[in-house]
Amino acid sequence: MRVLFGILILTMSLFGYEITHENWAKFYKFLGDANGVKFEVYLNYFKDEFENFKQNKSFKVPAKLSGHIFFAGTKYDYEKGAFGQNGSEISSLNAISDKINLEVKNENGELKGKIIVKNKAYNATLKIVNEYEVLNLGIQMSEANGTKYEAIINNVFLKEQAKKYKNKLLSILYDLKSERKKWPNNQYESLESIYYINDKIKSVCTYKNTKTSCDVISLKTNKKLKLKQIFKDINDSHLKAILTNAGVSDNFVLSPLGLTFLNEEQISVPADEIRPYFSEDFGL
Repeated sequence: MRVLFGILILTMSLFGYEITHENWAKFYKFLGDANGVKFEVYLNYFKDEFENFKQNKSFKVPAKLSGHIFFAGTKYDYEKGAFGQNGSEISSLNAISDKINLEVKNENGELKGKIIVKNKAYNATLKIVNEYEVLNLGIQMSEANGTKYEAIINNVFLKEQAKKYKNKLLSILYDLKSERKKWPNNQYESLESIYYINDKIKSVCTYKNTKTSCDVISLKTNKKLKLKQIFKDINDSHLKAILTNAGVSDNFVLSPLGLTFLNEEQISVPADEIRPYFSEDFGL
């Protein structure tokens, strides 16, 4: 196996290679009731990712689940649990952290179960408020002359629009792939990611020297927006509390998923949480 892998690496270095990525994700917002206590659940769910060497070899990366729960004025983050689906219908959801444990199952079209908060148990019901599909597509290429090229593109769709827009994203991605041949070699080692665009803003990222840098641009002024311009008052105490664990920096992206900061890790704050503090309507 090691010999075969060594031959594969040698072959790729001599003749070049192409790796393609396709990763679907989901974003949900739920409203819940726990014995009369209203709560909110936000879920990011990444399905399996496949990386294909020239479409004939694939590697499977396990699904990833994360999010947070607002219960009685307190935010609880979680990165453990399970998410089940039966076709397009949610069959179960389990969200676990050291202070909270939510477990619900589909019972005749309703998500019902229990939520345990700081060792106190409640009966719980959940209903979906928002549901989005997220598609990430990418290409990594290396050619025999040593030049390299990477492109990643993604977008967020309403559930019913996802399949329709997948082909549009593929078309843009392969246009980027064709366009690269017209560029000088010093522009090969670049990555551009169109995270989101609407009639108000666009978020574009570039990759250089192993670092991803992102800009949110106002389509009205065609200027980059600073973080303090996104909010009416960046020093608002409630806003600060929401952003406490978000890794706040000037390197951020706006999309229907919310505000994402890109540092050593990517941390997103859902749009619904911060929309009341926006300085203007960003179309989210």
